[in-house]
Amino acid sequence: MNYEGEQLRGLIRDARRRRRLLLALRGAAVCLCVAAATLLLTGWAAHRYRHAEAALLALRLGALFAFVVAAYFSLVRPLARRITDARLARLIEERTPGADDRLVAAVEYSDASEGRRASRAIVGRLRLDADRTAAGVNLDAVVSRRRLAAYGAASLACLLFVAGVLKWGPRAVSEGVAQLVTPSGLAAAAPDMSIAVKPGTARVPKGSDQEITATLAGFDAEAVSFYSRAAGAGDTEWRGEPMEPAKAAAEFQFRIFNIQEATEYFVESNGVRSEVFRLEVVDLPFVKQLDLTLVFPAHARMPAKTVEDGGDIAALKGTTATITARLSARARAARLVLKDGRRIEMKATGSDFVGALAVS
Repeated sequence: MNYEGEQLRGLIRDARRRRRLLLALRGAAVCLCVAAATLLLTGWAAHRYRHAEAALLALRLGALFAFVVAAYFSLVRPLARRITDARLARLIEERTPGADDRLVAAVEYSDASEGRRASRAIVGRLRLDADRTAAGVNLDAVVSRRRLAAYGAASLACLLFVAGVLKWGPRAVSEGVAQLVTPSGLAAAAPDMSIAVKPGTARVPKGSDQEITATLAGFDAEAVSFYSRAAGAGDTEWRGEPMEPAKAAAEFQFRIFNIQEATEYFVESNGVRSEVFRLEVVDLPFVKQLDLTLVFPAHARMPAKTVEDGGDIAALKGTTATITARLSARARAARLVLKDGRRIEMKATGSDFVGALAVS
């Protein structure tokens, strides 16, 4: 363009810049909205199928494809499309009352490539008239600042919405997004999702009962399964049984009765599996029964109470509880271990042991 009108040239230049800014902000808003929806949906799906590598790969590729398509159609293609000065002038005139083709005519007759032949005097008057018209054009009427602000606000709202969902929304979505963004993060990081099992690998007396406790770390579940089989069984299938919720949150329990042989076991929930543990069976004495004798304080004026095959003690403060541990076989020593770590040695009476503690 070689016309000399400074006002018209500046108007065309400013309109082109504002139009490109509008396209960029609108494209960014569309891209961020599509990215937010895609990320949250695929994040939820990734958490559900977090242990299926093929599904995770498909979700990552699908999310990437959706974002690339949105970016191309909303950003790349609109910004790459060229618009001539004449079309920009036409756009300005359509939104400027009283322009009456003055701007378009000045641009077309000032462009040498058009090959138009006209008197220099007429062209000069066209330029002057177009400059006077351009000086009175309100660029906000052509490309509104409100539209620019609206698209900018929409982009910011998308970012804040995604950040809010990841921070305070369902944990399944945030963990799934972490799995998509960092492929090795969720599945491979044991501290994020794991199951802690007690007693793990241990030696247990033959014929005793053993309680297994599983604590979920990094996730919640309503169902937890206990799997076991005889140790060294090779290809024998695991036998699964449901565990019961314990008092503590995210904790489950299962009791194995009358253990007679070495056993392998593990715990699984929602596709998360603990390592395989082993219970070795040994001929050790164990407490097969606890008998209690409760001697209440004098002010209670209550007779002593005997509880056979008990264990839990619920009594007045100051009560003396005598505990008789009946063992499955002879042992060298026995002791009571309190929660605070204190130990009370018990006295042998035949194959049994007797100890006492005060309820404080």
